[in-house]
Formats: sequence, C-alpha cells, structure tokens
Amino acid sequence: MGPVRRGSQTSTTRIEVVWDPLTTSAETGDSPIRSYNLEWDVNGLNQNFVELVGQAAPYTLTSFIVTGSLTPGATYNFRIRARNKWGFGPYSNIVSI
Repeated sequence: MGPVRRGSQTSTTRIEVVWDPLTTSAETGDSPIRSYNLEWDVNGLNQNFVELVGQAAPYTLTSFIVTGSLTPGATYNFRIRARNKWGFGPYSNIVSI
C-alpha cells in the first residue's frame, strides 16, 4: 500500500488522509481494487481501530477527510488496506497524523 499521509486540506478542525492507489499487477493480484478500508485508532494506543470508510460499503477514492470531534494539536493514528475479488489484503503500517 502506498504511504498514508496528511493531505493539504488538513486544518485544526479536520484531517485529510491521502494514500497512493494500488495499480501494479503485484499490488492488485491482477484484480482491480474494489475498496480501500481506512481505519483510525480512537484512543491513540493502536488497540482500538475503527472503520472510517471502505469496509461496510465500497470506497475507491484515495483520500478521506475526517471531521467531528478532533482535538486541535492531537495526533491520530491511521491504517489502510485494500480489497479486490480475493478479499482484503494486509493493513499498511500505522501512520500518525
């Protein structure tokens, strides 16, 4: 999975999470990506990841904006994985934003 990182639309009230699409045969298993599943760790301990998008319903974009109960200056942890016809692949490394 391409690196997960902070997007340019991040501010004190929202976090834009962006990632690179999986495109090569080795990355996709010769099957188009049907969904990207983005999760975040709600307690900051990397123990309680919660779906933001992509597991319950397909999500094929390569960015997502988190809004709501964010604390300005706080660090949030994210991870992502992709799904094709074979199912979900492994999670990315955890990234702090």
